[in-house]
Amino acid sequence: ATTGAGTPGAAAPTASGAVGAVLPSLILSCFTGGTPVALRDVRGPAVVNVWASWCPPCRKELPAFQRLSERAAGRLQVIGVNSRDTRSAAQSIGEDYGIRFPMLFDQGEALQRELGRNALPLTLLVDAQGRVRHTDATGALDDARLAALVRQHLGVQVSQ
Repeated sequence: ATTGAGTPGAAAPTASGAVGAVLPSLILSCFTGGTPVALRDVRGPAVVNVWASWCPPCRKELPAFQRLSERAAGRLQVIGVNSRDTRSAAQSIGEDYGIRFPMLFDQGEALQRELGRNALPLTLLVDAQGRVRHTDATGALDDARLAALVRQHLGVQVSQ
């Protein structure tokens, strides 16, 4: 199987946030105190949701990401990255909404800097090789829009 490592530009993409680029080589702490996660090691298909507790559209879409993680279990992983926030505020929102998918903490917004994206919420769709296939910053995503993005960019069918 080809990993794409031999393709021109694959080793050093010009912009980490570009479609087809690999996730940045950042290590983020696990929100619950588990082992830190190297984003470069994330293999999809995966949906990475960057959010903050003070962001109304982020709070609005979090339940849809939880439902996506339940509906697509075993076929797709959902990962949250809390950014520009405090652990206590984020933990409170996560508990209020019953979020059970893995949550990483990026207090210094390093991921957004690496991606060259400042918007929240920010959603990344990542393929099996760890490459970003789509970046969405259009606002709060609902179940139908999330399912359509996952089907279109990752080829995974998710029932609503």
